[in-house]
Amino acid sequence: MLARTEKTDRRILRTKRAIRSALAQILSTKELTEITVKEIADAADINRKTFYTYYRDVYQIIDEIENELVHAFDSILKKLDLKADLKNPCRIFQSLTHVIGSDIDLFGRLLMADRRSGFAGKIVSALKARAKASFSSHLEVASDKLDLMLEYAISGMFAVYRSWFNSDRDKPIERIFEDVGIMTFSGVYGLMGTE
Repeated sequence: MLARTEKTDRRILRTKRAIRSALAQILSTKELTEITVKEIADAADINRKTFYTYYRDVYQIIDEIENELVHAFDSILKKLDLKADLKNPCRIFQSLTHVIGSDIDLFGRLLMADRRSGFAGKIVSALKARAKASFSSHLEVASDKLDLMLEYAISGMFAVYRSWFNSDRDKPIERIFEDVGIMTFSGVYGLMGTE
């Protein structure tokens, strides 16, 4: 019985992955508000009934992806020793890279189509709120300064990530995030010192 459940679970995951990839691919050419369930089903090579087995509409797919990312980010924050990890921020960024790398093509397409979906803006807002809650309970930093730090770090991280996706990707994403971590916590001079 266990083997049958695992096979079913894999099939469900495969179908949902196909639906999500289809949406991300279509977002590269159309606005989110113009995308139909039929288009997604056709691109995912499923019928509409199968789509509705998993999602009520197109927006629920985006919500699910956002919720998964925010949940993964929360898990990372809970595992961190913020006082120690802020002195060596590479661990924070390695964890984030691992989360995004788990479905790099999907996130890449969503970030490249972001002007149509607003995906990154929603994620950035959610991540800032979660990070602020976590950081403020561990660090003694004025609220306005913490807001500024998080805006800079998280918005900058997503901007760099989007830029990497739109490039020829000749530099490994792990190296990019290592540099982002250094620059976030040590500034431009900190990054120049690694050359």
